[in-house]
Amino acid sequence: AMRPHGDPWDKMSLYTFAASYSITSTEPSNACESFKLEQSDKWIKKRQKHACIRGTRLSSGNGDDYFYSLLYLYCPWRNETDILSDYNCAQDAFIAKKDLFDYSLAQHMHFTSDIEQAIMQVRLLSDDLKSISNTLAPNVTHQQLQLEHDFDTEGI
Repeated sequence: AMRPHGDPWDKMSLYTFAASYSITSTEPSNACESFKLEQSDKWIKKRQKHACIRGTRLSSGNGDDYFYSLLYLYCPWRNETDILSDYNCAQDAFIAKKDLFDYSLAQHMHFTSDIEQAIMQVRLLSDDLKSISNTLAPNVTHQQLQLEHDFDTEGI
């Protein structure tokens, strides 16, 4: 990422950055509201009004792509590889990073309900998996014991 380092940049999501700043090839006249991009000849300038940011609208039915899109837009990151970090899937990264989400523009956007819905989906899925495993595990164990018992008795 070519954004400057330090506060507020390191805690800023892509959504907040795109909504709050524009990129220009000429140095803006108001230096207090502009910053030089690192490793570039371009500048970023604070917008007077927030931009409308549009992205692909996914639902929880899209699985890992849904959680990745939320992390991509609303969780601060420097390199795209930081999004998943050491997690195997976007859902695991989302669960671990949900407290890092950038809510600074919450009054201007409706993504907070998307994040809350995603958290609820994860909780429901987790509860469903526990319920399913608790329901199936005794039957599976019983069937395995029955097969082992049947096998043992046939061998005698």
